[in-house]
Amino acid sequence: MEMRERVWEALQQGASSLEVAERFDVAASWVRSLRQAFRRRGHLTPVRPVGRRRQVSEAGEAQLRQWVQHEPELTLKQLAERLKATVGRLLSEATMSRLMKRLGITKKKMFGSFGT
Repeated sequence: MEMRERVWEALQQGASSLEVAERFDVAASWVRSLRQAFRRRGHLTPVRPVGRRRQVSEAGEAQLRQWVQHEPELTLKQLAERLKATVGRLLSEATMSRLMKRLGITKKKMFGSFGT
């Protein structure tokens, strides 16, 4: 939001979209889109939320930690299958791997000393 406001201020001071894009190291098309969006909506707030929604709730993450702590030999696929009941859909092994990394659970912790 801060970047949007700075870009908008530069546009209001009379700089062209290309000048503003170069100054802030953003795409000129983004600057033009920002200008058009402000004209249509009257504000700079993005319509879509930034980033992706989490696929596993905090409760699901807590359950995952518990499973790993008590059964460290479980594979990513097995953990994903268990989470399916909690989340409502099967997560891929790649998604499970990213989730484990975000939670700070590494293979070393899974097969060694969890929680240290």
